[in-house]
Amino acid sequence: MMKVSVAGIDAGGTSVRVQYADAHTGNLTGEPIVFAASASGEPPPEISAPPHPVSAVCAGITKFTRAGIPESWDRFLRARFPGADVAVVPDYVIAFHSAVPTSNGVVVVAGTGSVAYGENARTGESARCGGRGWEWGDEGSGAWLTTEMVRRTLRALDGQSEPTALTRAVCEALATPEPATLAAEARRLSNEENGAGRGFLLPLLVRLHAGGCTEARDLFVGAGGWLASLACATARRSAFSDQEAVTFGAVGGVWKAGGVTLEQAFTAALKRRYPGATVSFETAPPTEGAVRTAFKSQGKTKQSGADVV
Repeated sequence: MMKVSVAGIDAGGTSVRVQYADAHTGNLTGEPIVFAASASGEPPPEISAPPHPVSAVCAGITKFTRAGIPESWDRFLRARFPGADVAVVPDYVIAFHSAVPTSNGVVVVAGTGSVAYGENARTGESARCGGRGWEWGDEGSGAWLTTEMVRRTLRALDGQSEPTALTRAVCEALATPEPATLAAEARRLSNEENGAGRGFLLPLLVRLHAGGCTEARDLFVGAGGWLASLACATARRSAFSDQEAVTFGAVGGVWKAGGVTLEQAFTAALKRRYPGATVSFETAPPTEGAVRTAFKSQGKTKQSGADVV
């Protein structure tokens, strides 16, 4: 029998990973191939097809809403993998399929930003909540936690509240106790192109939390509540009843940063609405979610949760 593969692509902000699997069994073949991501979100030209046929390819991309980027990926993949079924989907779709292998449940992604996505295999309903950007949302994310730390520090420096261990640590990290200068430095550091990114204070929060800082702990507890709110809204909009044993998966660096504190706060808030919920904080890499999506898409023209572009 001729070897035929499916391909899954995780197109992140810093790297693009390509994983192949057997088209007949879905079993992974080899390790992911890693390429540098472009700042624009365009596909790396170095990606090439293997010497054997590829029946389906799925790319989960971070800049899905940026004008022209999904179409660019679609054209590129059709040229690189002629004859293959091509799906270009938001990155949270492949995160869902890596965290919820049964394709029945909800994933909550918490990294620099936050978003939740769910699919109900029984009803065919799907929904996405959050992911609206740091300006208007992303509650519970690294960007949100960093913003809260800066806000608390500026309030203390302006005399609206008493300084705390957390606010003093932020002043030290930004090398100034002067409000206007601190705000300007925070703005510079949060720049995604020339700075450390929107979640630049998350490592400091982790250190404070590890050192027993109550305020740091409370911020992670608050993040857990917001992420549970996203999860519950997504489950409800995906037509899961509160009597169902819904599977919830958690993906992203904030979960590791918040550790047990974040996990417990999230689970407690979640189970007040979905008491029979099952929560998994251990998930497969996103490339595996992309492979699963490609494997299921063979011979089809639509993907669960997102149409093929």
